[in-house]
Order: sequence, then structure tokens, then C-alpha cells
Amino acid sequence: MMKGPPILQCNFINRRTGRNYTSQPKATSINFSTDMRQFTGAFDLEVAFRLDERVEISSHDFVEFFFDFGGEKFQAGVGYLEDFVESVAGDRVIIQANGRDLLGQLISVPFAEQLHYNAGVNIEVFAARALQNSYVQDYLKIKGMKGLVMNQGAFGGPLLVNTTADQNRGAVLQEYAEEIAMNLVYLTRRGRVAIYGREFVSKPGVGKTLHDIGDRNVIELVQRRNFSKVISECRVMYSGGEGNLDLNKMSSPIFKNTEPAVAHVYQPIYKVFSANDLISLSGQYNVQDRLAAVAKSTIRKSNQNLSSIVIKAAFPYHVGADGSMTAYEVCQNWRIKSDVHKINQDMKLAGINYRQTPEVLETQLMFVGPDTLI
Repeated sequence: MMKGPPILQCNFINRRTGRNYTSQPKATSINFSTDMRQFTGAFDLEVAFRLDERVEISSHDFVEFFFDFGGEKFQAGVGYLEDFVESVAGDRVIIQANGRDLLGQLISVPFAEQLHYNAGVNIEVFAARALQNSYVQDYLKIKGMKGLVMNQGAFGGPLLVNTTADQNRGAVLQEYAEEIAMNLVYLTRRGRVAIYGREFVSKPGVGKTLHDIGDRNVIELVQRRNFSKVISECRVMYSGGEGNLDLNKMSSPIFKNTEPAVAHVYQPIYKVFSANDLISLSGQYNVQDRLAAVAKSTIRKSNQNLSSIVIKAAFPYHVGADGSMTAYEVCQNWRIKSDVHKINQDMKLAGINYRQTPEVLETQLMFVGPDTLI
């Protein structure tokens, strides 16, 4: 079985001095994942430096993952170190660490103040507010990059947002982005925060195909069909009398999953929102439309499990018949073909996992239907 050479490298950035320390691929073990469906990604690594290199890095310093791509540095992701162990063996300093991408910091960082946007606030603006004094902001400043947030079809209307001082930023940002505005928030490979909305569902593809037969880019193509997480029908209701809404008096229609493949499955779900949640769109939708939108989104996301595709790739980039190369990046649309599974359709690259030992790099690509992310 052909696998790619161990070309993934680490560049560490000391956050106190700004100094960089770059590893060598032959002495590196890395397991790094990025997935736009997950608020934050994780990694672990083991890197060896020579004693005379005098490496000064520690927990909560930054690390960039990259590989050479056509003679240039292609950054696959960035994060910060958490659990950190440094040992000396002979003439080497061995660093073992795990960590998360930069958004992981917001999971445990509170707002430290009450925020009230009673007149409404754009989700992009609110995300930028949640990123103030964050590792995302620190990293982009070091790299000389402007703009904390990248708009990928984000909901454009106003949201009524209220936070308490002790609420963690990550949880609140996820709730308003995913549950209220029906967007996805994830970290791009270069350290900016992207807000993905339905306008990007049909984003133009890369114009490349991955095929399960006769394609040197594909080691193995696997179709996952997991009906245990598919929603057959959804009913969304609200409770509470706030916002001039009558307490529990509105009937909620049942929305069915219309995919023929799940006709034999009965796995209903009921979701309950408070009245405050439902009016958080600041009058952009009436209640019935809001209930319908949430129900349909819930069903769409559950359909990710119907026919997701996992490809073990020969390289961390696609090599065309003419020798041209295309780097893999989450949010790309690729044409996926499988003679065995009778698939010939555009699918979105939602996640990438890199697993490297000192001998080999394995790259795994996770694809879902473009209309199943939100």
C-alpha cells in the first residue's frame, strides 16, 4: 500500500519573544485533525531538536503544521500547546505535547463582562467581539494578518444577544451561530475564524475528481452509511411566555426526512426552544418560519450519516494527470466517483486528518453532501 513520505513539519512560535523554531520531518510524529463540523480541532506530537539549537518553547505557545508544496510552505493548520513534556536523551531534546487549534481556548474563557445587544448585532460582529484578547487575535497580530473573521455566507440579519460575565465564549458563540443563525464556526488553516452559511453550499468546486478505481491519489475509498444517527422526523417547539408569545399554545408541525433511503427508519426528535431563543432573530422571521428552519436544518445535518465518504489519500495534495497539484483544504467541493458504490457527485471536504510517523504520512479526507452541513 502506497503512502506518502513524512513531509509534515512543525513550526513553533514562542509567544513571549516571537521567535520561531522549525522541526525536521524525519524526526517528527504528528497526529493532527481539522474539521469544519467541529468548533475546535486537536493534535498531539513528538519532535526532537539538537541540544545546540536551544529551543525555548512551552505550554500555550503556538505551533503551525505545514509541508512543502511546489517549493512553498503550505500551512495545514495552527494551534497552541497544552500538556507539554520536555526531556533530554543523548544529544537531543525531545518535546511531547498535545493541544487544540486556536479556537479551543474559547471553550474555557469567559466573557468577563455582560454584553447586551438589545438592538441586534450581526453574527460576524459578535464573533469578532468574542475573539477580543484571544489566542486567535494574538496569532494573527504576530503574522501581520488583519481581520479576525472570514464571512463564508454568514447570516446577515441582527441577533439579540445577551451574555453574563461567567459564560464561556465558545459555548455562547456556538449557540448563537449554530442554533440561532444556523451557521458553522471553524478555524481556517491560517488561523482566521470562518463563519459558514448556506450561501456557500454550492461554492464552485476545485474542478478535480477523486475516483475509487485507477486514481493514483486514492489508496482506499470507504462509504459510511450509519442510520443510527439519522433523524426520520423533527418537531420543534417553544416554551415560556416571553416576547408576546403565548405559552405552549402554538402547534408544531412535524417535518419528515424525505430521503428515500431512510423511509424504513423511525427515529424522531423533538427540540424545545425558549421564547427568548425564538425572538433572538430580532424580527427577521416569524415563529412558524423559525420552527420550520430549525427542523429542516436538524434533518439535513443528520443526513451526513447516510453516505459520507472517507478517502485514504496517497499524498496531502492531489496530483493531476498533467502533474499539476491541488492542496486539500476544508470547505472545498470535489467530484467524488465510485464505480463500486455508484457515486458520481460533488461532495464537500469537511475534515482532514494527518497522521505521521518518522517513516510515513497518512492523510485521510472526510467528505459529506454539501447540503448536509447546516
